[in-house]
Amino acid sequence: MDKLLEDLVRLPGVCGQEERIRLRIEEEIKNLVDYKVDNMGNLITTIGEGEKHLVITAHMDEIGLTVTHIEENGFLRIRKLGGVDPRTVEGRTMRLITKDAILPVAIAIKPPHVMVDRSEMKRTIAFEEMYVDAGATSREEAHEMGIQLFDTIVAYKELHYVGKKFLMGRSLDDRLGCWAMVKVLQELAGKDLPLRVTFAWTVQEEIGLRGAQVLANQMSPDYVIALDTISSGCTPVVPHNLATSVCGNGPALRMVDSRCIASPWMSKFLMNLAKQHDIPIQQAVSGGSTDGAALQMTGAHMMALSFPLRYTHAQCEMADKNDVDNLRKLLAKVPEAIVATP
Repeated sequence: MDKLLEDLVRLPGVCGQEERIRLRIEEEIKNLVDYKVDNMGNLITTIGEGEKHLVITAHMDEIGLTVTHIEENGFLRIRKLGGVDPRTVEGRTMRLITKDAILPVAIAIKPPHVMVDRSEMKRTIAFEEMYVDAGATSREEAHEMGIQLFDTIVAYKELHYVGKKFLMGRSLDDRLGCWAMVKVLQELAGKDLPLRVTFAWTVQEEIGLRGAQVLANQMSPDYVIALDTISSGCTPVVPHNLATSVCGNGPALRMVDSRCIASPWMSKFLMNLAKQHDIPIQQAVSGGSTDGAALQMTGAHMMALSFPLRYTHAQCEMADKNDVDNLRKLLAKVPEAIVATP
């Protein structure tokens, strides 16, 4: 789609270590608007004037691992940050992010050749039992390589274009949302908007909506739109009744998830707005949650405007690029229309 999106997907930004993502977004907006970074690490800018206030969010962080112990023999112990599925990790080559370098590492796995009981092959290893092989043969060598406690580990990440319309890669959740927000800000900046619109790229969503909760403690918006993913049910492995969105059917209004019920008013508004502009849209349910759940507690009309995603939190997340572009188009129409809607 463009270099910004490719950069956002490739850059590492595990929960609590979102700096690379934030700096890349700052490059895009620094000559466009004034902005601030709060103590939590959220990147925030507000444009427009008026009594009403719309807050739009997308989270910069991604799931990953962090180093919690370095063994005397140089192997690393880890814990997960966010909803990492252990099935997607064991036996993988990953990237260890140190202060000065990015190192290839292996998430160790027991070879089948030395298994006494073949049933071991069916067992998922807990993160507490996993270890990481960085090629160090001692704790001292690991330190010499620059490895420290709380360094983070992420998957190898590239943005792939698959078939005629799909994007694939790790951290499409939620770098696609971050990308869409930048594009909409670039489109709206300098316009005479009838309300205040705050764009907030948030941190630590994957470990409990923490960046959004800080915003909720400081703001009293009238409207909130959280840009995020929604797990799609359009694959053979997912029962459609558990994840009702379909890739290619347009952005999805996340009506119900594990932590909130979206605003009926906002649902009606966005459905009508999409119809007026011939933008495909769908309503859906899913598990999980978004920044919208935290900000909804301010009393705002809230909707998680989402793009359907296959294989959420795996290294092969897939999204229809037309859904993402239609989400961008719809979002850009919101500020002008929302204050005129009773």
